[in-house]
Amino acid sequence: MSDEFTHATAQDAAPPVRRPSRWALSNWPVGWKVLAIALVPLVLAGVLGGLRIYSGFSTAAELRRAADRAELVPAITDYMAALDSALLATSTGADAQQAVSAFDSRRKALADKLTGTDAVPDVVKGVDAILQGGRQLLDGVSSNSIGLRDRITTYAPILLTAEDAINGSVWVEDEKIRAETLGLSRAVGARGQMMMQQLLVNGGAELPEPELRTSMITLAGTEPSTLFGMSQVLGVGSAEAQKLQEQMVRRLGMMSDPAAVLANNPDLAQSIQVTNEIAGKITADTSASVTAAVESPAPTQLTPAIAAPV
Repeated sequence: MSDEFTHATAQDAAPPVRRPSRWALSNWPVGWKVLAIALVPLVLAGVLGGLRIYSGFSTAAELRRAADRAELVPAITDYMAALDSALLATSTGADAQQAVSAFDSRRKALADKLTGTDAVPDVVKGVDAILQGGRQLLDGVSSNSIGLRDRITTYAPILLTAEDAINGSVWVEDEKIRAETLGLSRAVGARGQMMMQQLLVNGGAELPEPELRTSMITLAGTEPSTLFGMSQVLGVGSAEAQKLQEQMVRRLGMMSDPAAVLANNPDLAQSIQVTNEIAGKITADTSASVTAAVESPAPTQLTPAIAAPV
């Protein structure tokens, strides 16, 4: 009796046998198992391919943004060239209407370009500064309310800010493009330096001779670094780089010669013109090449991502 009761109790306590779920892999028909084996790699490949395409779209968007930002560079260089020409024209007392009109046109073009570009904050701030500063300086020169030295000291920070804005508009990993951009900004700087030196040559008679000489020597002291930057584009030891060096030495020699009269000096003016022409050519050529180099990867960036096998 006791054994029968114990046996019955043990049977009652035994856990019920669980039947496998109908969704368990072991219950799948053979056909479904084969289909699953075929589908899993396809789904995985689709996910990985989708990630690759998404990455391609993201990279292409970044490249497109970089290309749009680089398009500010020609607008900045054109604006600074127009400002230089307008300042020289209004400072000489000649008919400056054409130069001022060209400046107004370039100023509007740069302002419009900035409005339509997703530029980095520092570039936006810099371009706004040169737009406002250039307008104010030209107004002061046109009204003859600002003297020669103040024209130089007011223009110099505008020039430096423009160089920074050019460099800040080109954000790429390619070292060659970055070097060309630096050379371009230095060429804009050289052109601005020549404009300031020409202002001093043209109007230097209104300054005491020692003050004029000191101002010109101080201004010329920044030329070596500018020349080095342009040499990265021209090629170290190239004919044009050597000509720039020769002209710099020539001008420094005249400035350092106490017997040389600097105001309205035709030799100084001629040397300034030679340097300005080379810097202008660098600006025109390199501005176009930098913009094209930054823009070229963007349209084709998605092709490898979509066409390449996973």
